[in-house]
Amino acid sequence: MRGTLASYQARNDEQVYDAFVLRPEGSAAPDTIHFPRHLGQQLTSAVKAGSTVTVTGFRQAGPDGRSHFHFVSLASGGQTVRDTPPVRPTTPPTEEAATVRGTIRELRRGPRGEVRSLVLSDQSILQLPPRAVEQLADKLTTGASLEATGTLRAAHPGEAMARTTPVRIVRAETLTLGGNKYLVR
Repeated sequence: MRGTLASYQARNDEQVYDAFVLRPEGSAAPDTIHFPRHLGQQLTSAVKAGSTVTVTGFRQAGPDGRSHFHFVSLASGGQTVRDTPPVRPTTPPTEEAATVRGTIRELRRGPRGEVRSLVLSDQSILQLPPRAVEQLADKLTTGASLEATGTLRAAHPGEAMARTTPVRIVRAETLTLGGNKYLVR
């Protein structure tokens, strides 16, 4: 597929680039091209929005039932970026403990309508395991006060952030709601 790379997108809570909008040559409608997150830095430094690109890949139905075009390679201006496995870090990232307190401002949902994370009043994002969301569904409501402990999500090699101010993402291990503490990991 050949066209113009219109913009990069982050379609995830972490605000890590994982897609771009391609305006194909001719009269075809714009298409969203998904790529592995570890290629974000390589792609955003090699190809800027507005550049003409040639993309190879394949179509696949996503969990929402819609067809998505998955990236295999991109060529532009004599440069080619290929989907290669991520470089393994020489030392694993260290997890940093975190505690967050606030009120639930928003429930973020996945493609099937399931709650996958909570946005708190301080803009922190709290990620919860699906089983915990199911068990605490009646308590996880907008405006509810909570406290959670867990670990901060560390950036992975190659990822490019969509925001200049990083989002604080906590993977919950304990959750306190209405004076009751729950182990959720």
